[in-house]
Amino acid sequence: MSKSEEGNGGMRITSPDEGRKGCLGRFIIVLLVLTVIVLVTICILVRLDGPQSIMESWLTDHMGMEMSIGDARIGLPFMLVLEKPVSADFDVQIKGGFRAREVRIGPGLGLYKNVSVKKGVLILAQKDDDTWEPGEFTRYGNIPMVGLGEISRATSVLRSRMRLHVEDGSIVWVDGTDGRKIASVDGLSFDMQSAGVPGRKMYHYRLSVYRGLHPNGSWVENAEREWLASENIDYIELYRADGKMSSAVMGFWNPEGVRRGDVLP
Repeated sequence: MSKSEEGNGGMRITSPDEGRKGCLGRFIIVLLVLTVIVLVTICILVRLDGPQSIMESWLTDHMGMEMSIGDARIGLPFMLVLEKPVSADFDVQIKGGFRAREVRIGPGLGLYKNVSVKKGVLILAQKDDDTWEPGEFTRYGNIPMVGLGEISRATSVLRSRMRLHVEDGSIVWVDGTDGRKIASVDGLSFDMQSAGVPGRKMYHYRLSVYRGLHPNGSWVENAEREWLASENIDYIELYRADGKMSSAVMGFWNPEGVRRGDVLP
């Protein structure tokens, strides 16, 4: 039934639909106002010393080294932005360390978090017992000596709960006694995320490097690989661009026994 309203000498007919639309419009406006208030409050809070100390402690616990951040803010779309995070004594390479221009952490589907690292530098220092510092990153220490499949194995703990994007990063592997460089990659771009393969739990990887130095002294420039991995298979190649590389490093970029078009078991 429609409803009539009389006022100022006239009559206006309103329908139930118009009334519902009016209520919905007011609800949306209130919701937007509340959202803005919450966002502004969070933006103010993350810049205070207390919350910033909490975030530094959280980073320290998760990265296995004492961390500090230059600033923190909320960025779109609703991501926590940590500016200039750096580990204590970063310049002392024999201890290993991490720094970045920016780290963004945002929500994702289910257990997933979206993590983005811009201009990050990770230094891994080899100890006498062949483990690596920082301790939380020791699983990445042997990647240069093994091959691309090791990346899938080393990240198997993270990929089930994180989507990772690295932009213009660097990794340096050093001797933990004298700081001598063992291997390195520069201009690193890396993406890791769950792959939508029906009936299978698969993960998609993409890696490109501007320049890489292998422990045996060989090198590679402008190389790119894209592959799939599962719990049972470390590397199924989807795409490759070789760029330039010395022959001795080919074993790393062409894992033995891996062929394009391999059939999943």
